[in-house]
Amino acid sequence: MSPGPVDPCPTDPRTLNFFPWGYTAHLHMTPVQFFDPALNSWTVFAWGENSQLHKWKVSSTGALAYVAESHEYASNNVRERPPGGMPGGFCSGSSNGADPESALLFCTIPYGDANAEVGSGRFLVYDPVHLAADGSLKVLWDSQQWNVQFLFNKFNPPVVDGGQIYVPNYNGGVDLYRLVQ
Repeated sequence: MSPGPVDPCPTDPRTLNFFPWGYTAHLHMTPVQFFDPALNSWTVFAWGENSQLHKWKVSSTGALAYVAESHEYASNNVRERPPGGMPGGFCSGSSNGADPESALLFCTIPYGDANAEVGSGRFLVYDPVHLAADGSLKVLWDSQQWNVQFLFNKFNPPVVDGGQIYVPNYNGGVDLYRLVQ
């Protein structure tokens, strides 16, 4: 995730021991990797606390270069109260083999502080290859726009299998979404 006004890949990681802009910036998700044919490079997606989803290009030496971020913030409802909320976003990716036009990134984020309480979540689907017109990560589907509500289940990313997306929740079940063409 973006640590703020410092190098996100410093030679001395101790330079990252601070709260960027007063907020916690821990990363709890496992980054998601995609090959981006437009960049002719592997890319990594990560969504830390109190931040947006970030896309990084991975060079042949393993160095990361920032590409883009989303407009959506994890724990948006508590961002006005530093240190903000936890635990950030959780994502998984899928594609139809090596077809870059079929690549999708599925993410869940809490509205509040999921460390302190059980609260509502948001499910988002992004295009991991093509950016929006303003250079941000492009949202393809947003549960908020459809008034789909669920209790956010922290530390569990959506699971994708056979064109179906399973989103674990604290409502006592799993929400099932299907890709429709």
